[in-house]
Parts: sequence; C-alpha cells; structure tokens
Amino acid sequence: MSRPSSAGGAAGGLGAGKAGGSKHGGSGGTTASAAAAAAGVSGSVAGSGTVPAAAVALPVAALPGQSAELTALFECPVCFDYVLPPILQCQAGHLVCNQCRQKLSCCPTCRGPLTPSIRNLAMEKVASNLPFPCKYVSAGCLLSLHHSEKPEHEEVCEFRPYTCPCPGASCKWQGSLEAVMPHLIPYNLCSIFQVF
Repeated sequence: MSRPSSAGGAAGGLGAGKAGGSKHGGSGGTTASAAAAAAGVSGSVAGSGTVPAAAVALPVAALPGQSAELTALFECPVCFDYVLPPILQCQAGHLVCNQCRQKLSCCPTCRGPLTPSIRNLAMEKVASNLPFPCKYVSAGCLLSLHHSEKPEHEEVCEFRPYTCPCPGASCKWQGSLEAVMPHLIPYNLCSIFQVF
C-alpha cells in the first residue's frame, strides 16, 4: 500500500526536501513546479511515482517565466554581463566571467583565491539550455540567443555602440547608429573630408 504525497507539506513523500530546494539553501520550489508542469505531473515531483525528479528534462519553451530567473544566476558580479562556458568558479563556488577573471587576483564575492581553476560543468550544462539576452538589451535589442551564438551576434548587433566615423583618433565619441549624424552635424563635414 503506497502513501499519498502532499505537495508542499512536511510529509511530502520521499525526496520532498530536494524538490523544495531546502537542502541546498535555495527556494527551488518554483523550479520543481516548472519541472512538474513540463513533465505533465501534478502535485509533488519527487515521490509521486510518475517521473523521478532527476529524469525531468527542462526545455526552454517550458520555462517562459523562469528563464530570466535562471539567467540571473549567470550574472558576473564585476561587469554584470553573463558568465558563459567555459564556466570557472572560485573554491567557494562563486562565478566570474572569463574577461573579468583574467584581471582579478581574488574572488570579488568572497575574496578567496581564484586558483586553481575549477570548472563548473553543471552550470555549463544549464547554460547550454538557456537563452541569454543580448548585452545591448538596454539599447533596444530584444534577441535572446544560445550562449555559443551570443558573441557573434553582439559584434554585429544594430544596437551596439558606434564610434565616430571621422578619420583620426582624436574623437572618442560613442553612441547609437541614430546619433551618428546628429554628432557630425555641428562640424562642417566638407572641411573634415577635404583634408583627406
């Protein structure tokens, strides 16, 4: 005779602590609920007898409200861009993007050593199933891409900052594509281009 499990209760069946995420200090309940919804399981995921929690695949389409919450876990504490594979962590498990890591001597979160390089394969696997927004989202880009496509897109993104097109290194102006002409209008373009 099997015991019925109660979702969210103290006697939530075997593995209820894991489904709620309390074992590792996180809330995790929303992720377990999303996993249950993705698998078509109602009630508690673990202990339900239908699908073991570890066997649930989480396609990106099944997590419409969750992908932003999950991608936030990949935010670099230094530059606020995303930590993308290969993902390295400090000895305490904190992540820093590869560009910032090269400039640091210690972890910005715990001040612990960044060496030896410890690869976080679990976070790399999660990253391979998440869409990451373009870093120019604040400028208007609405694309979310697989981590392997993100750097290539950002090099040619129409919302990236543009530099002054005038020859010479004296002008350090940067701005949007629409702001290039307003930047150039105060100057007499004919005199600038007659020099060359």
